Amino acid sequence: MIPPKNPLRILIIITRGERGGAQMHVWELLRGLRDRYEFHLVVGDEEFLSQEARKLNIPVEILPSLQREISLKPDIQAFRALKKIILQKNRIWFI
Repeated sequence: MIPPKNPLRILIIITRGERGGAQMHVWELLRGLRDRYEFHLVVGDEEFLSQEARKLNIPVEILPSLQREISLKPDIQAFRALKKIILQKNRIWFI
């Protein structure tokens, strides 16, 4: 399949990277659609999902403040870091 000239850019944000249901679903999406879309993965830790995404040559950002539990200080840090990631790019993201 010939990749599109201007693929849709998709930013995937997930709190944990361990091998689990949501992570396996994201991995299958990355693996199956990487030729059609430009993916970028943001994950809270360095585990299965980030490692597999890198094997697929998908850019990965590790954001330790991105946690599953609600906590004001880490949530604000994660929000600011995500805002910075999104604004650094020239084109619009589908998140």
